[in-house]
Amino acid sequence: MLAICDSEEAASGYESSQDTAQSLHLLQELQMKRTWEPKEHPQWLAFEVEGRLKIRPAQHRVAQYLMDNPVGRCKMKRQTRVM
Repeated sequence: MLAICDSEEAASGYESSQDTAQSLHLLQELQMKRTWEPKEHPQWLAFEVEGRLKIRPAQHRVAQYLMDNPVGRCKMKRQTRVM
């Protein structure tokens, strides 16, 4: 159910826009597939819905790396502002 709301939220922000660039961006956002399983990370799904955003594949890779390699968090220092 939350996954459906996520797509509806993404589309609702663009309904009134006729701009081609925004339409292309919307299409790219809607075609993007998750690289993580919502059943394994329900908190990530809730984060997406509440924040009206989508965790992109590159962000998932960084998050997974940091979860798998706690030492990597120390090495990145200031680079972990937003994931």
